[in-house]
Amino acid sequence: MEQIIENFGLVRDGILLPGFIFGFVHVSFVILGFYTGWSINRLLKNITKGYIAGIIGAALAHVIADLVAALVDPSMRARTLGIVLGGLLPLLLIPVLEKYVTKSRSHIMVGDHEDIEKDLKDEHHHRQFILIIRRLKMVNAYSSATELAAAIKAKEVSSRELTDLYIDRVERYDGEINAIVVRDFERGRKAADAADAALANGQDLGPLHGVPMTIKEAYNIEGLPTTWGYPEFRKNIADSDADSVTSLKEAGAVFFGKTNVPLSLADFQSFNEVYGTTNNPWDLARTPGGSSGGSAAALAAGLTGLEAGSDIGGSIRNPAHFCGIYGHKPTWGIVSDKGHDLPGTYMPADIAVVGPMGRSAEDLALSMDIVAGPGRTDRRGWQLALNKPSNTKLSDFKIAILSNHIMAPVSNEMADRVQLIADTLAKLGAIVSDVALPNIDFEACFETYNSLLWGVMGAATPEEEKEKMREISKNRAEEHSISIDMARFTIQEHGEWLTYSNDRFRLRNEWDSFFKEWDILICPQMPTDAFPHDHGGYLERTLTVNNEDQDYFQQVFWAGIITVAHLPSTVFPTGPSKAGLPIGLQAVGAEYNDLITIDFARLLAQEIGGFTPPPNYP
Repeated sequence: MEQIIENFGLVRDGILLPGFIFGFVHVSFVILGFYTGWSINRLLKNITKGYIAGIIGAALAHVIADLVAALVDPSMRARTLGIVLGGLLPLLLIPVLEKYVTKSRSHIMVGDHEDIEKDLKDEHHHRQFILIIRRLKMVNAYSSATELAAAIKAKEVSSRELTDLYIDRVERYDGEINAIVVRDFERGRKAADAADAALANGQDLGPLHGVPMTIKEAYNIEGLPTTWGYPEFRKNIADSDADSVTSLKEAGAVFFGKTNVPLSLADFQSFNEVYGTTNNPWDLARTPGGSSGGSAAALAAGLTGLEAGSDIGGSIRNPAHFCGIYGHKPTWGIVSDKGHDLPGTYMPADIAVVGPMGRSAEDLALSMDIVAGPGRTDRRGWQLALNKPSNTKLSDFKIAILSNHIMAPVSNEMADRVQLIADTLAKLGAIVSDVALPNIDFEACFETYNSLLWGVMGAATPEEEKEKMREISKNRAEEHSISIDMARFTIQEHGEWLTYSNDRFRLRNEWDSFFKEWDILICPQMPTDAFPHDHGGYLERTLTVNNEDQDYFQQVFWAGIITVAHLPSTVFPTGPSKAGLPIGLQAVGAEYNDLITIDFARLLAQEIGGFTPPPNYP
C-alpha cells in the first residue's frame, strides 16, 4: 500500500502532492467564483455579469492549479487521484453553508436592529447560492407556480425557502415598484413552515402546496385591511377570507401580502392616497395597468409566485398586457367574487369577474381548477363542468382576428402584432381569417357595455353629483362623448338599463353562434403599450395613438366588447414593442370555454415564447 501511494505521488516529504492541491484549489475557486459573481451582481444588479465572474473564477482555478501542480511535480502523476481527494474537502463545507442558511433567519430576528438590513442582503445571496448548487431541478423567483409546487413536493426546495426568497426580493426591489403594499410576512412564514411540516409528515395539502403568493388588495384576507384605495376604509380589517382566498388556501397556497389598486378599482393605472403609486417594472415612469396593476407588477418583477385580480373593464387583462404576464378574465359568474367587496356589499357585481394572473398559461389553468365553481352558498345547488381542451396542436384551431376598429384605433405596432401572430398561426397550419366576425354592430355593442358598466360603477355616486349629471344629460342629449355617456348612464332609469341588459343577451347569442364556427378570436387588449403615468383629471386625460390624441377612456372599448357578452379572454405575451415594452393580446372564446382559451395560449407559447423577466430585477 505504501508503494502504491508513493507511486501515485500522494506523499512527498510528508506533505500533500499536486493532485490534492489541484482538486482543493479547483473546487474552492469554483465556490469563490460564485461568491465573486454575487458581489458583482450586488453592486451592478446584473446577474449576467455575476455568472460571467463565476465562470472566470472557475477558469482561474484550472490555471492556478496547473501552475502549482507543475511546480511541485512536473510529471503530474498525482493529479488523477489527488483531484478526487482534494476536491472532496471544500465540498464537505456545503452542508455547513446549508445549516447556516436555515438558521440565519432566526439570527436576524434576535440581532441588533442596525445589522438586520445587512444580514437580509447576505442571506439573499447565500440562499441564491444554495438554490444554484443544490437543486437538481432549477427553480427561482421567476419560475411558474406550477414549477414551484412541483419542486416543493419533490423536496427540491422548501416552502419556507421560497417564501423567504420572495420576501427578500420585496425588501430589495419593491421600494421603487411599490406593488406589494399590504405585507403579511410573519404569517406567511408560519404558513410556509406548516406546509413544510405537513410534507415531512406525508401530507399533500393540494396542487399549490406551499407556493407563496399575493393577491389584489380588493380581496378580503382575514386580519388585513381592504380599502380599494379609499382613505376612509384604512381601518376596514377583514374578519374572514374571500371565497377565492379560501379556495387557494385549501389548495395549499401561502399568502404573504396584498397588491396595489387604483381608487375604487377604476383606472388603467394603480395609484391612490392610501398606498401611493405602483410603477411598471419594465419602465418605472410608466403605468403597470389597472386595476390589478400591483398584481401584474409583482409577478413581472419576480416578487411573488402567483396572483389573482378582478376585471370589469380590462382590470386583469390590461395589466397583463402592460407587464408581459398572463391573465385570464373568466366567463361571468363561474368564479365566486364573495369577499371581493367593501362593507355593505352582498350581491355579485354585474359583468365583473375575479380571476387568475401568472407567469405561464399553465398557472392560469391550475388556478382556474382551484377557484372556478360555486361560492360558499351556491355549492349547495350547482356544480361547474367547463369544456375541456380537445385540440392538441395549433393547426387544429380555427382562428379569427380583429386587429383594429374605428371606435378605438390602435397603434400601427399593435395592429401589426395581431397580424404577425395570425401569420405565425397560418404557417403552423391553423385556419385563420381576418374577415370572420359575429353579426354585431360594435359601436352599439360598446354603448350597451357602457350602460351596464356605469350601472355598476356609478351606483354609489352622491346625489349632488347625480343632479349635475342630470343637467348635462338634459342639455346635451344629442352629443356623444365619454364624459356625457358616463353622466347619462350613471343616472339612467331602471327601464333604460333593462333595455340595454336585454341587448346584452342578444350579444351573447350572436357570439355563441360565431363560436360554433370559430374557436378563438385574437384582438388587441389596449391601443398602445404601457403609457407614462398621468394623474391628471380623469376626464381630461388623453392617450396618444399614432400621433393623434383620443379620449383616455376610449381604450376600454377592447375590453368592453368582450366583457358585455360574458366571454372568457386570456391575455398572453407576444414579445416586446419597439420601445422594449411588453405587448399582450387577447385570445377570446365562447362562454365556458375558459380552459380552451388558456390552453391555446399554452400551445402558442411553445412556438413564440412566453413570459420574459424585465432586465433590472435579477
